Amino acid sequence: MNDQKRGRPYLEPLPDIGPYHVWLVDGAQIRKERDENFVYSGQHRHFRFIPANELWLDRTLKPGERHFFILRLLTELRLMAHGATYGQIEPQVNEIETRERRRVLRQRVQPPTHLSAHQIIEKIHKDLLQSLSNQHIKIWLVDGKAVRDFYCADYVAGGHDLFYDFIPSGEIWLEETLLPQERHFILVHELHERYLMGLGKDYPHAHLGATIIEDYYRDHPQELDHRLHEELVKQKINC
Repeated sequence: MNDQKRGRPYLEPLPDIGPYHVWLVDGAQIRKERDENFVYSGQHRHFRFIPANELWLDRTLKPGERHFFILRLLTELRLMAHGATYGQIEPQVNEIETRERRRVLRQRVQPPTHLSAHQIIEKIHKDLLQSLSNQHIKIWLVDGKAVRDFYCADYVAGGHDLFYDFIPSGEIWLEETLLPQERHFILVHELHERYLMGLGKDYPHAHLGATIIEDYYRDHPQELDHRLHEELVKQKINC
């Protein structure tokens, strides 16, 4: 039986899966205090601070997606048990999760091939953040589950057009389920990463640079609004 009196980041126990205790956790607190790369789910072979008999799901994850992320975590554990790194097994994990999403999607609605690209984008777009958008970049809140169902199983939290070819030119996407206080940290990451890729840096180096920036502003939130303004102005370089 899960212990319901645990402190942070534990929030709520979910039904056990085999030998694993499943927990809803405070992802924002984990990203601030432990690792900004914890987004939506984790297990101990990827994040060493997670106990070996637990699976963690971010509280912002919609209940309808928990099944897919639990499948993902169990697949990660199975493949990494043989010594593979997370980076080595990620493509296979994404393929397995994508197949499951496609299977469930076909059971519930018409297959993605019956929808035009425009119709899919309409399903994904939820709200244009006018106050953060300008003539160079549009910032959209999106339905992350729809992105994962229709396009890319490993899309989480945010992304931009220079990395994901399905995101329209000149757009950055933020998941609508992100807590309001989390959005700007993810956004400064995506803006800086996009800026660096626009200068010609490859994704791994741009992502590392953006992660350093995100870490700094998680520790210095009072400076974040000024940096966001600077990063928004710099997007004209990518036009």
